[in-house]
Amino acid sequence: MDADCALAKPTFAEDALWTFTEERGCGGLEEPRKIVEEVEKASSRADKIIESWFDVATVEDLRGAVDGLVTVVEALMKGAGPAAGIVVGDMTGNLKKIEKSALVNGVKTVTEIVEKETDLDAYYRDSGREGLLWLKRTLQFFWKSIDYCIADPDDRNLSRVLKKAYNETLAGCHGFRAHAFRLLMNGAPSKTEFFRRMGGGIASNEVVVLGLRKWTELSRPVICEYIDLCNNISIEDCENLAAL
Repeated sequence: MDADCALAKPTFAEDALWTFTEERGCGGLEEPRKIVEEVEKASSRADKIIESWFDVATVEDLRGAVDGLVTVVEALMKGAGPAAGIVVGDMTGNLKKIEKSALVNGVKTVTEIVEKETDLDAYYRDSGREGLLWLKRTLQFFWKSIDYCIADPDDRNLSRVLKKAYNETLAGCHGFRAHAFRLLMNGAPSKTEFFRRMGGGIASNEVVVLGLRKWTELSRPVICEYIDLCNNISIEDCENLAAL
């Protein structure tokens, strides 16, 4: 899973997170524990999703894995002008393509979507296969963006972080549009502003970073399983074949 997933393991173990917040003087562990509990609560289905994906990935599981990410994405990209709306729209739009395909074809799993559309020789554009492929790519981009963002919280240049994650994930798929996307990312907010938005203007930066680290820990196995599944059913080949 790790090799195909291409998502780095979180830098800090949970024990190190508590040390991190104590050293920064968060005023005790009550606030950090509270935000970790909230993150865990929001991701309470993670274990169930991971378990089920060892055998089968349902569209419902996929929706559960993506839930909540839009909030992070909007805070991350707000201020980046059109890029923000494009990326958020792509992510939710691709999920809708997947859900629509499952409904129309009377199937429930990701694998069944690909098999059914292939058997029917369904048009690739706006299909469930296209949605699966681009959702995979987008999830990789945002996970890496957040992971790089919290790796060095004191570096305030969020635009540089986004570009690094973009170059490692989506850039190779966007072709001539990649340069335009990089320019749009220059409008991303500073990390200070991003953390403020994520904390609702109340939680400290340290607590927000702790929550985001917890999110990367909880979401990584889920996203990796999804990426592995897409690789196993050759979802990238679907796009290549459609272009012939």
